[in-house]
Amino acid sequence: MCSHLFVDEAHHSKAKNWNKFIQSFDKKKVVQFTATPYRNDGQILDGKIIYNFSLKEAQEQGYFKEINFIPIREYDEKSSDIRIAQVAVQKLREDLANGYEHILMARCKDKYRATEVFKIYSEHTDLSPILIHSSILGKTNVKQAIVNKEHKIIVCVDMLGEGFDLPELKIAAFHDVRKSLPITLQFAGRFTRTSRDAVLGNASFIANLYQPDINEELSLLYAKESNWNSILPTLSLQATQQQVELQEFLSGFNHLEESIIPFQDIRPAFSAVVYKNKTNNWFPSNFKKGIKGYDNYEHKFSAINSEKQTLIILLGSRKNVDWGSFNDVYNIEWDIYIAYWEQKNNLLFINSSEKGSQYQELANAIIGNEKEAVLIKDENVFKSFHKIDRVKLFNFGLRKGLGKDISFQSYYGKGVQEGLSLAEEKSGISNNVFGIGFENGEMTSIGCSRKGRVWSYSRGTVNEFLKWCDNVGEKLSNDAIDSNILFKNSIKPIKCSTRPPNIYPISADWHHSIYKQIETKIIFKVGRNEFDLSSSEINILNPDTNGELYFSFDTEVEQIKFKLNLSKQLINDSLEYNFEIVKTSSNDATVKIGTKLHTITEFFNEFPPKLWFHDGSFLQGNDYVKFNEDILDYPREDIIAWNWRGVSIGNESEGFGTIKEDSIQYHCIQKLSTGNYDIIYNDDNSGEIADIITIKNLENEINVELYHLKYAIGGKISNEIKNFYEVCGQAQKSLVWKYREGHELFNHLIKREIKKIQKGQTRLKKGSIDDLESLLNIAKWTKPIAYDIFIVQPGFSKVNVSAPILNLLGCTLNHLKKEGGINLKVISSE
Repeated sequence: MCSHLFVDEAHHSKAKNWNKFIQSFDKKKVVQFTATPYRNDGQILDGKIIYNFSLKEAQEQGYFKEINFIPIREYDEKSSDIRIAQVAVQKLREDLANGYEHILMARCKDKYRATEVFKIYSEHTDLSPILIHSSILGKTNVKQAIVNKEHKIIVCVDMLGEGFDLPELKIAAFHDVRKSLPITLQFAGRFTRTSRDAVLGNASFIANLYQPDINEELSLLYAKESNWNSILPTLSLQATQQQVELQEFLSGFNHLEESIIPFQDIRPAFSAVVYKNKTNNWFPSNFKKGIKGYDNYEHKFSAINSEKQTLIILLGSRKNVDWGSFNDVYNIEWDIYIAYWEQKNNLLFINSSEKGSQYQELANAIIGNEKEAVLIKDENVFKSFHKIDRVKLFNFGLRKGLGKDISFQSYYGKGVQEGLSLAEEKSGISNNVFGIGFENGEMTSIGCSRKGRVWSYSRGTVNEFLKWCDNVGEKLSNDAIDSNILFKNSIKPIKCSTRPPNIYPISADWHHSIYKQIETKIIFKVGRNEFDLSSSEINILNPDTNGELYFSFDTEVEQIKFKLNLSKQLINDSLEYNFEIVKTSSNDATVKIGTKLHTITEFFNEFPPKLWFHDGSFLQGNDYVKFNEDILDYPREDIIAWNWRGVSIGNESEGFGTIKEDSIQYHCIQKLSTGNYDIIYNDDNSGEIADIITIKNLENEINVELYHLKYAIGGKISNEIKNFYEVCGQAQKSLVWKYREGHELFNHLIKREIKKIQKGQTRLKKGSIDDLESLLNIAKWTKPIAYDIFIVQPGFSKVNVSAPILNLLGCTLNHLKKEGGINLKVISSE
């Protein structure tokens, strides 16, 4: 047909029809060209990168011109659209006045948004704004009018089609930003690649800095001081380099070019059976002896990476269709095997899509025989739960009886507790289990089966799978680990029909699923006022050790009160436990989550808050959890004693406007002001993370200190434990910020500061809003955030502190350490 196939815009080559067409050519005679050798969907382009002309080089040689980035910051979408349009039109008029025949393009994500945004631009009739999208009437005529330069403002959804080129397009208004690097690069190219830039000048991009849903790799572009001219080439180079590194890993496998399945697209589930290798070698090329019926497979392919000690086998078998009997009509069913010899602990991991087997024959073939390949099974697999704290189990399998009378029972969700109890009582043998927990203060998932399999919810590249195997292998090979660790670390909820007695409620916290939402995505409407999560909170009301449980929804101007009712009833000889959250105050609110609208009572019944008690236990709905952990008292010697002379220790907050200089908060801020902090921030009031937040930009991380303050009851020093209940609860609540994205912390602070500025006040005691903008960019792009949490209570003395207070502080320290790996520091009076 032809000697060579040249493919331009090769990032589209994975599209079904294009891919089918290209595959009909000899792979060695296909040459592909693309500016973006990576795709939104994660698919890797076929072939080897033989030449890379970077975007930086293109800029240096004059093919792409500079971009002028003009940022705005708005948290409300409508306000953002108005402000972007104002700035974009102002820039267009400025350029036209300077003799540049520029055209403005306003980009929106869909037809609805484009129609709404067009209403804003339509006021500028002298610039002849036009709307174009796939459903517009007379689209061809509209497009021709654009080419004829009859319109100075274009509002569109896409980029007017692949290959469309209009040099005068020099101003881009991003009302909805592109959320992937490939499309952003292609979009930028429309405005910067032209031979007429000496006449037309440089391009300008206008965008909102607040982009909560944007792809992380693009976050650096939408920072206040960002330079698109240096950042875009860097992003392009990094993304290309990732493909080069992947190719280097894949190049370690022999004859990959013969595989009809691209290795770069393999994403195995993190699951394996593990064998102890009693020899000091492995023989991966012997694998055929370990796969029954290997010669009968329709398709067979294998490759070995000797450096990484990895074998990958791909097998396709012909399967008859179940709706008829034909010779030439059939399905191909594919399976994969991955064998990895982890040399440090001398373990063989075998992963396969063909489930239900321990692959003993394959292990024997690769290692030697069954005496030399020993499956890790029975209790030993439960070692994989080592160092995973506060495990919440989602399913649990139990084996009951002995000999021929063995029966199996699986427990899911609410039934897991029953299975765990039977196992602990030796009424059954744990068979299989899966759950999530915290390892080194990070959330993780793990499952295992007595038959010898270990797995996780995770999925990734082959190289990432090998790293997961390394971590599991360290645990399974450690003889010092107790295989019963699972029962010690597991969370065991108990159903309640009455409140847990003799424990003091210290805090109310949002349901965990609420924290998965961006703060601005949940809106509480109380009367005419609207509040998001950054300006609202929930708190315990009227706490005591045995009474009813009350909590409140609080903003700076509203409080709505609720009560938790618990009950049980016998239904069909089965005991059913119930809870109901009822509103006890007359005022009301609605809650909007995305497009769904709830009454606030419906909201709390669907997402019941977590009520924490002083001993570290909690109640959510009617599920009560007390952790099976040894709690140590807080070390008295670790308490930091301050001199509070001249401070009214019964007065907590300094306030805004008129500052109370005898308050605990004022004294604390003055003392912290002598430290080497970049930011000192007063976050007091509803929606706060802490009363005071300090931030230090260090070499390898951003250090954030959260200070929780509490006044002394009666304004005097004592061993009154009620001085600590609420502040310990606040410290525990703030732990959730460790598991939020770093930029969310800074968006929270910026948003609350802007509201104060509008009232002629400020939360910033040191640093500026520009500093917060800069740190937001760093947190999102280059450095992790490390947290320390402080409790400040001048109402007790380090010298005379009581045992109950040390025990309560120990419970809080234990919680922060187990679920966040965060230190607790306590400041007292001398």
